[in-house]
Amino acid sequence: MKALQLDFQKKPRSTPWLGLALTVLGAIAMFWVVTEQDAAKLRADEISTREDQYTLRKRKLEEAKAAEQKKEPANEKVAAILRAQQSRMLPALSVLEQTWTPDVAYTRIDVSVTDRSIKMELEGRTLDSTLSLVDALSARPAIEKVTLARQGVKLADPYRPVQAAIEVRWREAKP
Repeated sequence: MKALQLDFQKKPRSTPWLGLALTVLGAIAMFWVVTEQDAAKLRADEISTREDQYTLRKRKLEEAKAAEQKKEPANEKVAAILRAQQSRMLPALSVLEQTWTPDVAYTRIDVSVTDRSIKMELEGRTLDSTLSLVDALSARPAIEKVTLARQGVKLADPYRPVQAAIEVRWREAKP
């Protein structure tokens, strides 16, 4: 074994090659690690950019799909309802407009296009004015059936108007 040299004033006789080699290897390893970290950051940024592009493309496809679904109904039942709503209730409403008299007030009108029916609540000055409206509606060729569902006198009002509920079913329009 070689004796330890503890004299720090005197230069050692041999060059410490092992220490120098390990220092050079450490510097090279440090340079390699820093280079790999930079490359990993670049790859992470690239992946993040790709993810953003993918998310944007996916959102655009979903928006286009939603717009396409709005153009075309989901099934035939919805398509039939849309077609019916677009064209078939105007003749029935025009009949209501033509048969209206100042003695009758429509308080509620519910139109169901799929059933081809109108449910109305109204108030008339007298029972005769209400029944004459029912007769006038029944006489129209566009109307299939008129039903007086209920009627009664409004006792809380000093003028005693007649309240009535009427259901009107119209004929299907010929295309």
